[in-house]
Amino acid sequence: MAHPSAPEWIRVLDPDDSGGSSNWLKWSEAEVGAELEGIWLGPRASSNAKYADFGAVKIAGGRVVNFGLPTLLRRRLDCVEPGRKIKVVYLGARETKSGDNHYHCFDVYSDRPALGPGAASRGALPEGQEKEAEADDDVPF
Repeated sequence: MAHPSAPEWIRVLDPDDSGGSSNWLKWSEAEVGAELEGIWLGPRASSNAKYADFGAVKIAGGRVVNFGLPTLLRRRLDCVEPGRKIKVVYLGARETKSGDNHYHCFDVYSDRPALGPGAASRGALPEGQEKEAEADDDVPF
């Protein structure tokens, strides 16, 4: 029996592990329309040179889900700063124009307008998001 003043123990995870292989989402095993929603923690460098960088999202309940970053997904997520709420929707595998290869396709949503390589200026934002972006011009430094 624990003493009333005994601390509540919290498991400390390895930053590259995030709790085990069960926290890895494999796009090749995901169903079309599968959604991953949570706080974008950003890209992570693999500690094993055999593997490419991966992405990490903290989902409801605090669990971290890791996933591969195919080129299309990486390019879109590079436009979202870590700490923002995101939703990734898996659209399935598509065939290249030449027909000799396949790639994974995604839609990516963020709780704030994305500025970066995919939206180089406010003029590139969809109508209605320009005003929202202007309201977020407070620079924290």
